[in-house]
Amino acid sequence: MKIISLKRLFESYINYFSSLNTSFSATFKIKESGERVGLIVDGENVYVEEREVGKKFVLNERDMVKLIFNGVEQVNIDSLNFLKTVFPLPFYVWILDHI
Repeated sequence: MKIISLKRLFESYINYFSSLNTSFSATFKIKESGERVGLIVDGENVYVEEREVGKKFVLNERDMVKLIFNGVEQVNIDSLNFLKTVFPLPFYVWILDHI
């Protein structure tokens, strides 16, 4: 799996983030592309911005995918409580009925 646009990915999960009933701010940066996204969640208010905010997490592409879709335990970073609340994001992969 590959994240094409971290900003668009987080924007597509705004409703999910607002349903978490939590507050945090963090910046997620992908080493290879240099893309960085600031995610601010304040209760029901969610902002996805192309600037640094809060705690910064810089990961390679593979580890960013692991963090976002598999959870904090899959990546070697400080597991802050809000990360465990947010990740993994709900994502369903359809089973193929044939190959």
